[in-house]
Amino acid sequence: MVYIKSFVVALVATAVTAVCSAVVLLLIAMFRTRSVPEGAELGWDPISPHPILWLLPFLAVFCLSFLWEYRRVAK
Repeated sequence: MVYIKSFVVALVATAVTAVCSAVVLLLIAMFRTRSVPEGAELGWDPISPHPILWLLPFLAVFCLSFLWEYRRVAK
C-alpha cells in the first residue's frame, strides 16, 4: 500500500508540474509576441533540443516526490 500511495502522489506531482510548465511557457510566448511588429515572424522550435531534455524535469519530479512520500509514509 505504501508503494501505491507513493506512486499516486508522484503521478499527481508530475501532472501538476506539466500543467504549471505549460502555463509558464504560454505566458512567456504571449509576452514575447507582444513586442513583435505586425507581419514579422517569431521563430522558436521547441523540438530542437533532444526529447530527453524535455523528459528529465518530469522524471526528476516523479522520482523526488515518490521518494519523499515513501519516506514520509514508511515511518
